[in-house]
Amino acid sequence: MAAYRLVDPLRTLRGLSREVDVPTEALAHYVLAKYAVAGSEGLMQVGSTAVERMWSVCREAVADGSDEARLAAFDTLEQMISWLRFPLEHPDSYPDR
Repeated sequence: MAAYRLVDPLRTLRGLSREVDVPTEALAHYVLAKYAVAGSEGLMQVGSTAVERMWSVCREAVADGSDEARLAAFDTLEQMISWLRFPLEHPDSYPDR
């Protein structure tokens, strides 16, 4: 957080405000609101079942406490995320609507 104190976000928002003709305050509200709901938005996109499955993989590895369990959890999570990313990497696999 300390490093971000060196940046003036209003400079960016003011420039964007001029370019898109939207008041700086409205842009600031939008950015803060998007940040505030990002967790809930992500949950809605991924789905509670997938999040709970990923969380249980992490909890089991932490409970075991070994490096082997953590590596196995990483592999499992990588496979889960790979499955979720499939449509992004292979958009032609799905028929147009």
